[in-house]
This record gives sequence, structure tokens and C-alpha cells, in this order.
Amino acid sequence: MNKIIKISLLIVIFFSLASCSKISDITKTLMNLKNLEYRLLGIESVRLAGVDFNSNMSLKDISLMNITRLTAAAAKKSMPIEFILNLEAKNPNEEKGKSFNSAATIESFDFDVFLDSKKAFTGGLASPVKIESNGGIKVIPLKVAFDLTQVYENSQYEKLANIAMNLAGFDVQKTKVAVEATPIVSTPLGKMNPGRIKITQTEY
Repeated sequence: MNKIIKISLLIVIFFSLASCSKISDITKTLMNLKNLEYRLLGIESVRLAGVDFNSNMSLKDISLMNITRLTAAAAKKSMPIEFILNLEAKNPNEEKGKSFNSAATIESFDFDVFLDSKKAFTGGLASPVKIESNGGIKVIPLKVAFDLTQVYENSQYEKLANIAMNLAGFDVQKTKVAVEATPIVSTPLGKMNPGRIKITQTEY
């Protein structure tokens, strides 16, 4: 075979293999984007039956007026609670030495919130959330509101107030918080659905 033809074939084969390797790297990276990492970051703005709670409170810190309000609400079996549950989403780091980077956008995030294994609330994202590549992190505030007496039936105001204080202090040992969700993640390859996920950890 002519020497020039041999060299030309080797060049073509080399670039073909390099191109296939690059495509493989890109595809692997994009597929990894659907597997964003999530953790429970914390809870803020806890409000129970119109009473604000914070992480430093105890039962003795609740004023007489607010005790009256809470006991009256519990007696009526209606104890509305609202708070912001902050999740943190992390874009997987790209492989070391790879130059291809891509952001991921969470287009939708239908979720359920569980307290002590009891389903308490169902919601979704208000708007898409974009997370940059190379370990990019974004806080996702989830607005949660429901009637606490529907989750903890026949409970006195003290127990419900303690739960609110546990949430305000984000004490997951006393009141276990979990989120189950179905995220839809948009990448340059299109929208991807990793399936139902459960988020219970406070660390990655």
C-alpha cells in the first residue's frame, strides 16, 4: 500500500477514535447530570397557628397569649403550620482532566414532605433552578404549609409546639424530616428523569 495512503488512514483512524472517546466523555457527563446530589440544608420561618418559632425557643418561652392561641387551635383540631424547607442541590463534579462542562436545570421537582414517616405536604417548584457544572451548588427553598393536627392526630398543644420548635431548630433526631421527589432535569441531551428519589441526609 502506498506510504501516503497508509499515513492518511492512520490519521483518519486516530481522529475517529479520539472523536468517539470525546463523544463518550460528553455523553457520560450529560448522563451524570440527571443524578444531581441533594441534602437537607435546614428549615426557617416556622409559624404555627400564627405563632412564630425559632431555634432557641422552649415551651417556657411561649407567652401566655400565644399559649392561649395554640391551645384554642389544638382544641379545634386545626393547627396550621408553615415554613421554608431549604434543600441544597449539587451538580456532580466533572471527571478530573476532562474539559467538557455543562450546567443542569431542574425543570420541575414534584415533592412530598414527611415528618416522622407521615406524609405531611405535597408541592412543586415555583420556577426552574439552574445549577452550574464542576460541583456547582444551589439552595432550593421549598414552601411548605399544612395542618399539623392532620399529621399528629389527637395531640395536645405541647407536643405540636415541640414539633414546631424541633423544626425551627432543625433537630432531625427529634422530628425526622424526609423529602421524596421526582425531579425532571434538563441537559443538552434533553430532559431526563432519574426516577423517584428520597432525601433524608444533611450531608452529601
